[in-house]
Amino acid sequence: MPDHPYPARYRAAAGELDGLLAFQGGTSVPYNFDGLSYATDTPSAPLADAIAIDPATTSWVTPIADKPIATMDHRGLVGCGPRVFTVGGMEAGPSQRRGVVVRAVDRSDHEPVSR
Repeated sequence: MPDHPYPARYRAAAGELDGLLAFQGGTSVPYNFDGLSYATDTPSAPLADAIAIDPATTSWVTPIADKPIATMDHRGLVGCGPRVFTVGGMEAGPSQRRGVVVRAVDRSDHEPVSR
């Protein structure tokens, strides 16, 4: 599997979308349970974008649009029809997210990513 051309993902939502292994949100700065960076004790910034790998071709693709709200601290990602769901997590601050973030998905537009 090739290295991905993105920042590291810590506590991102992960799941299967149309045969892709997708990762949404998370942060590039590891943090303690309270959302504060291990290294600096300042808030880690959540990410809104997604990355995915196509196991059939072992290429990285952009599977879905950015989330409307950047979040981290997820355990799963679920696709259902034309939507993708992430539940809970943390927003910037950090503050606990209560609710579901839903995005419409154009699954025909998986674009390959080059390093």
